[in-house]
Amino acid sequence: MSRVLRRKLRRDVWRERWRFAAIAAIIAIGVAVFVAANDANRNLDQSFDRAYAAQRLPDAIVSGPGAAGLRDTVAKLPGRPLVDVRHQADVGIRVNQHALYGRAVGMPNSRQPSVSLLDLRTGALPHFGQLVIEQHLADHYHIGPGDTVELLGRRGWQPFTVAGSALSTEYLWPARSPQEILSTPEDFGVVFLPDEEIRSALSQASEQITVYARDRSAAIALTADGGGHATA
Repeated sequence: MSRVLRRKLRRDVWRERWRFAAIAAIIAIGVAVFVAANDANRNLDQSFDRAYAAQRLPDAIVSGPGAAGLRDTVAKLPGRPLVDVRHQADVGIRVNQHALYGRAVGMPNSRQPSVSLLDLRTGALPHFGQLVIEQHLADHYHIGPGDTVELLGRRGWQPFTVAGSALSTEYLWPARSPQEILSTPEDFGVVFLPDEEIRSALSQASEQITVYARDRSAAIALTADGGGHATA
């Protein structure tokens, strides 16, 4: 009896061989897509983790008047944190005669900050009269070292020489805010320039401290404690 059943099974399978082959192919494609997507997602997470660690994405940013006065207090929080003081201003940017809403972020003159380092893609770090343009903006407008970008400051449109272009972990997806995540280079961009330049040339600059836990196991505790020191 079992021999008869096996023969019938082989005959049925052979008769429906193309249907069985199609089903097997679909299953194989589904498994391959799942494995590829899972590997891609894992690789993306690893790439983000490497970028965050290498460039020290801030675990916390404290903004507002008097933020710099909290530097010593925040430096004593869990995680042996690195703490930097900078200024940031929302500002008009004009690139190739196209004006857009932008953001200027302060950094040390001609050197990297301790927190939120830039990944330079072209050129060099800026000194006075210069800026580094965020890479998405540079690619969109084909801007590179030696070109000119204008910022709307205290004395109207002021020209700055582009020292280079860079990626920042804070702006891997350039957006004005968590509420406006669909910004494009046509209407939003970021530039980096010496902090003293921001304070002297641009109006309404916000004082900030950026905080990064060197002991990564204490990053969550640092974020929780740092939230209590936020200023208005």
